[in-house]
Amino acid sequence: MSIPNIIIAGCSLSVDKTSLDIYQQTNSQQKLYLCYPYFTEQFYRGKYKIHNIARDASDNGTISRNINMLVEDLWDKDMHDMMVIVQWSGLDRHSMFVEEDYCSGTAGHSFYRKKYNGWSLSSLDGTHERWSDYYLHEHSEEKATQSTLDNISKTQQFLKSKGIKYKMFCGWQIFSNDLNINEHIDTSDFIFFENDTGSYNDVAEWNDTGYSKYGGMKEWIRHNVDNKYWTRGEGDQHPHNIAQEKFTYGVILNLVDEMDL
Repeated sequence: MSIPNIIIAGCSLSVDKTSLDIYQQTNSQQKLYLCYPYFTEQFYRGKYKIHNIARDASDNGTISRNINMLVEDLWDKDMHDMMVIVQWSGLDRHSMFVEEDYCSGTAGHSFYRKKYNGWSLSSLDGTHERWSDYYLHEHSEEKATQSTLDNISKTQQFLKSKGIKYKMFCGWQIFSNDLNINEHIDTSDFIFFENDTGSYNDVAEWNDTGYSKYGGMKEWIRHNVDNKYWTRGEGDQHPHNIAQEKFTYGVILNLVDEMDL
């Protein structure tokens, strides 16, 4: 009997030594970064096979594309027994198709496999003229919000069409409190962390704004983990390994059990 599969996608908050991409995997090992995919894999110890397609600096269009492509890749191999966990990223990140062989980022390495490339990611290619023009003439908060909602909805519809169970959450609060999100996406399998103290923004700054309706991983960590583990320290605002472990046991394992393959 084949082992059930867990597909994980997200930005750098989900990248670690379980990553499918060799560069992401090696970089995490060298820097000793551990995230919830690793702790999930360790907890279940062979019960599920982890396929982590997360990528540093990913925008939500890239996260959506990578999920859909990886699901299709596994589906074509008759690996139909799967669930999906998605961590959505910031609204200020975008991607645009350049050409088939294009590799985004200064390191010049391709991501995972050829067909997963071809796109320029604004968080990696931000100094390029194409992105200067985009943010000057096209970008707006309203358009960015709608783009992310469209990517989430498209991904949900795709997974539902194949009968695949999924759970979703955001890395931090990316939606404003006044957004009626139920008008745009299915929130029945979307996890938000509500709190009454504040939220993070897209540059990892904490805002003491009071009630936060659509909080994500970083808000959960700030509320549930000792402050010395909120970040990796030394200017790195990503959650500490211990915070990631606590998030795994406090949130992720419950999501996996709810999907109960």
